[in-house]
Amino acid sequence: MLSPTTFGAAGDPDHHPESDSAVELQIQEMFSVNGSGPIVAGVLLQGQVGLADTLKLGPNHAGGFDSVTVVSIHRNGQSAQSVCQGETASFELSGVSASQLRSGLALVSPGLAQAGLTFSAEVKLLSPGPELMAEALQVLVVIGTVRQVALLSTGSAIGFNGTTVAELTFMHMPEYVSPSLPLYFKAAQQVGVGKIMALPAPDS
Repeated sequence: MLSPTTFGAAGDPDHHPESDSAVELQIQEMFSVNGSGPIVAGVLLQGQVGLADTLKLGPNHAGGFDSVTVVSIHRNGQSAQSVCQGETASFELSGVSASQLRSGLALVSPGLAQAGLTFSAEVKLLSPGPELMAEALQVLVVIGTVRQVALLSTGSAIGFNGTTVAELTFMHMPEYVSPSLPLYFKAAQQVGVGKIMALPAPDS
């Protein structure tokens, strides 16, 4: 049985990247500076990013990803040629405008550029009181910087500290979700955590 500690880990040891070179950065900050392109910042969850690398930024409201090029990199207030997994850095990008940036974006290798509406997760109910019922429940889902209302459906009701596999469907737009990050959900009377089991299928 999974515990809150398991769900709350910063990374998932069972998450196997598509390849050693696959890049995955969930964007935590976005800003612009006069005379430069849009700048995004975050912790590199996997891979390595260098100057002039071409990556995918998304998803946009339609679930697609835009091709962008890394113009400059800054780490610890200094210019850098590249950054590796686990490092925090900011990246100036070309190929996208500041108006296209939104919360929940990811900067990834082309092979990871996939977003969807429906995915499955093993969830654990942390709040005493009402059970998490089998029928669809509207919840706020938080996965890193992704925050969106979703419908959560389980195969059976669970009580306090119970776990089950649930299907979650975002209600507004497709999202990029990473198994590297813990999942949290909150309803009117229920609070829980989760571990992503299956990613959204494209065009789901």
